[in-house]
Amino acid sequence: MTTRVCEKLHITPEQWADVVADTERADQELLDYIRVMLKPQYKVAVVSNANAGTLQRVMSPEQLAVFDTLVVSAEVGHIKPDPGIYTLAAEKLGLTSAECVFTDDNTPYCDGAEAVGMQSIHFRDREQFIRELEAILNHT
Repeated sequence: MTTRVCEKLHITPEQWADVVADTERADQELLDYIRVMLKPQYKVAVVSNANAGTLQRVMSPEQLAVFDTLVVSAEVGHIKPDPGIYTLAAEKLGLTSAECVFTDDNTPYCDGAEAVGMQSIHFRDREQFIRELEAILNHT
């Protein structure tokens, strides 16, 4: 899809990645929550259909370092909602799918995670996500 967008706009994929990076920035408050509240007890991964270059434009090296692993579709040969990307993320974390909680703002991607046995949270905003995640973590 990115290739078609670039062709229609007469820009390179790198220029498109810059446009995306300019419109999407990492939520620093959410990253701080992950670092302070989750990292001491839990492993955390990014599972992304973006390419690594886009992630590096959206997040600083310090922000990326919050995560134990990055699973980038362009590098692993699976794209959400393909089950393989979720199982690979769990494997890279040393966990089973049943031990994982997946979040995304795209419902079909949450459905894909649930299909491999993960719990999922449809992300709408930071407060809702934290509330739902803490409810899951406090019941396990």
